[in-house]
Amino acid sequence: MDIAPQKAFSRIKQILRGRMEPPPAGVRPISAVQSGPPTDAPQPNEAGAPSNRRRSAFLDWFTATGSLISGLATAGALIFAGGSVQTSSDAVKVAREQLRQAEDSQITERFTKAVNQLSSRALTVRLSGIYTLERVASDSERDQPVVIEALCAFVRVKTEELRSGPEKGSPTHPGLDTQAALSVIGRRVIRDQPEVVDLRKAHLVGTDLTYARLAKANLAKADLSFSELKKAILTEANLPNAVLVGANLDVAEIESAVLAKADLTDAVLTGAKMANSRFGRAKLIRAQLQGAILSNARFPGTDFTDAKLGGATMSDASAPLGKFIRTDLSGAILHNADLSEANFKDATLVQADLSSADLTDARNLTLGQLRSAKGITVETRLPPGFTWTPERGVQKK
Repeated sequence: MDIAPQKAFSRIKQILRGRMEPPPAGVRPISAVQSGPPTDAPQPNEAGAPSNRRRSAFLDWFTATGSLISGLATAGALIFAGGSVQTSSDAVKVAREQLRQAEDSQITERFTKAVNQLSSRALTVRLSGIYTLERVASDSERDQPVVIEALCAFVRVKTEELRSGPEKGSPTHPGLDTQAALSVIGRRVIRDQPEVVDLRKAHLVGTDLTYARLAKANLAKADLSFSELKKAILTEANLPNAVLVGANLDVAEIESAVLAKADLTDAVLTGAKMANSRFGRAKLIRAQLQGAILSNARFPGTDFTDAKLGGATMSDASAPLGKFIRTDLSGAILHNADLSEANFKDATLVQADLSSADLTDARNLTLGQLRSAKGITVETRLPPGFTWTPERGVQKK
């Protein structure tokens, strides 16, 4: 409500109540205005002064009129304000859309320029392109999968010549730009949208992938020999026929991964978590697996020759036809493991837990080996030629 009308109405009330001096001579009193009070207002008395009732009627009429005018003014102001707010809201939406389009355009321009830099002959330019792509992925969650795809393609192309070179399989390190791209891939923020790290057949010998986030990565037939993969995350990774000779996978997370026919000769897997993974016909010759978690893993036909599995957990694992020649299984937990037809020639089974294990048709097991183990009961299925009784333990038939 405006302040001026309020003051005017207050003044009128004061006049009607007789709190101010009467108007100067010659000034027509308000009561004489023809458009004034209602017709039923009381007439002046014989002395010519308004009665109390007439004063009250004047006061009520002016009060009602003032309230009506004030209300109309307020309503008009609210309608105007509402229109202004709606207009402002629409303007904000338009501004935001324009800003989003500008940002998208800028990101597209940065991405295109960075990808072009990857093909430069200058190392510094290629590195600039790699780190620009990392920034794009950080700034735009929507574009991160495309950035990772571009970097993976860069790595595959850059290492193809090394794989097909005359010294194939030798521990030759890829270039600095390849390592930089791998580092960016490995340390990326994991988003909700699906993305695939596709490094199939990549020659990654001697690369540093410590702590790398490679869950569900496709590394089929990749050469990771002598690579540093300590504490790397390879959960559900696809590694069939991969070469990991001499690789360091200490305390790595490799649950539910596929490593069928993979070559892990001399690999370090101490404390690695590999539950539910599949190693069909893989090579783990001389591999260090002390304290590794291999529960419910699948090892049909896997070669553990000279491997060290001391203290490893292989509960519910399946290794039929496995080769445990000279393998150290001291203190390993083999509860309910399927070791049927496995070869245990010269294997060490001291304090190995064989409770409920299946040793049906296992080969080259001696009485001494079985007696050095623990947990053998009637639930343990022993190979032909052996029996168990509560009184005498394991005996030859």
